[in-house]
Amino acid sequence: MPRRIIYQVVLLLAVSMLSSIFQPFNHLNALAQPGCQTFRETGKSVCGRFLQYWQQNGGLAQQGLPLSSEFLEVSDLNGKSYTVQYFERAVFEKHPENAAPYDVLLSQLGTFQFKRKYPNGEPAGTQPTVAPNPTLPPTGNGPKLDVVDFTSYTRSFGGRVVVGLARNTGNALVGSAKVVASFKDGSGKIIGTASTSCSCILKPGDFWPFGISVPDASTGFASVAFQTEAKVASDFDKEYYYSDYQVVEVNVVPPSGYDGLTIVGTVKNIGTVVSEYAYVYIAVLDAAGKVVDVNSASTELDEIAPGQSSPFKVEFDKATQAPGYKIVVYGHQK
Repeated sequence: MPRRIIYQVVLLLAVSMLSSIFQPFNHLNALAQPGCQTFRETGKSVCGRFLQYWQQNGGLAQQGLPLSSEFLEVSDLNGKSYTVQYFERAVFEKHPENAAPYDVLLSQLGTFQFKRKYPNGEPAGTQPTVAPNPTLPPTGNGPKLDVVDFTSYTRSFGGRVVVGLARNTGNALVGSAKVVASFKDGSGKIIGTASTSCSCILKPGDFWPFGISVPDASTGFASVAFQTEAKVASDFDKEYYYSDYQVVEVNVVPPSGYDGLTIVGTVKNIGTVVSEYAYVYIAVLDAAGKVVDVNSASTELDEIAPGQSSPFKVEFDKATQAPGYKIVVYGHQK
C-alpha cells in the first residue's frame, strides 16, 4: 500500500479517536448556560431564561430561593414533559412553544393544592352571596392597601430593586395584596413596570415588607409610582392562610467578612392549628424609621405545631446595621 494512503488512514483514525474522547466535554459545554447566578443559601444556580424571569418578576421577595436545578418533569395537568425548576414560592416551567414573555410560565400550584385539599370540590357553605342591589357601593372603606415608605438601590450581585412597606389602611381583612410599580424617566414617561404580591392575610393596620426587582431596561428610572390592589379575604383565604405567630427572640448579627447583615430569631405558633411554610418578612429601618432594605426567608421548620417555635435567619444585601426593623410572619394552615 502506498505510504500516502497509509498516512491518510492513520490520520483519519486519530481524528476519530480524538472526537470520541472529547465528545463528552463538548456535551458538557452545550449544557452550560450563560448568565447564571448561584445562591449560597441553597447551593443551587438559576440560569438563562429562568434567571431573567426570576429577576423581572419579584426576585427573592416574590419567588424565593431556588430549591433545585433544572430538570424534566411530567405535568400532572396534561401528561407532557417540561423543563422545570423549583423555588421556595413557585415552580417555573419552560414553554418553548410560546413566544416570549410566555415561554416561561408558573406551574398551577393552586390547582394542585385545591385538588389535594378538596378532592370533592370546595367545602359547603363557602358559596358567595349575591347582594340585593349590586350597583350600591360597599359600606365602610373596605380593603385598602397603601405604600407608606420605600427606597431603591443597586444590588451587589447586579440589578436594581425597590423595597418598601405596604400597609392595610382599610377596615377589612385583606386576603390578596399586590403592589405594582411604574418606573418613569426624567420626563415622566413610563419606561417599565413590575409587581409583587403577598400570599398572606393582612389584618387592619398590618404591614407587608415588599421588594420589586426593576426590569433591566428601567434601572435608570428617575421616579416610581405605585398602584395597589387589595381584596377582602374570602372564606378560603381565612382557612388557608395563617398569621397567628409571635416573634419571641431576635438577634441582629453585624456584617463579617463576605457575609452581610443577618437577623436571626425565633417564631412561635400562638394559634390553635398546625401551620406550614411560614415566611418571615423583615424591613430594616434607619435611625429615622425609613426603610433601608427588605428581605424574607422561611422558618427552619416546615411545620410548626401550636405552642411550638422555629428559628429563622434572614440575610440582607444593602443594610449594614439595623437601628430599627419591622418583622411580620405569614404562613399557611396545614
